[in-house]
Amino acid sequence: GSPNVIVVPRDEILRTVLTLYAQSPKMPLPTPAEVLICHKKISTEEICLLWRRAVDDKDYKRLFCLVVESNLSFKIAKEAATSLRKLMQGKTDFKLVVVCAKEDEQRS
Repeated sequence: GSPNVIVVPRDEILRTVLTLYAQSPKMPLPTPAEVLICHKKISTEEICLLWRRAVDDKDYKRLFCLVVESNLSFKIAKEAATSLRKLMQGKTDFKLVVVCAKEDEQRS
């Protein structure tokens, strides 16, 4: 019911994400709707759409993951965090993981 943050070396990010989805034989590989990989031009809206899909997953079956391989701008990170806090109000059943690069931990 609350987001988890995993900090790993940059070269282990994708392996970590796949490992999250391989925890259960019943869980299929992730779809583009479940994993968002941040890029230099990512918008707050793109991240917030992932948040909304995670928080509104009525069956509580899917795992959603935001992958931050490089430094996310402060403005976008702050706006996305504010949005997530609002969306989480009153919600307890969702699976959300943020995987970040250890090299950028101090700047994120």
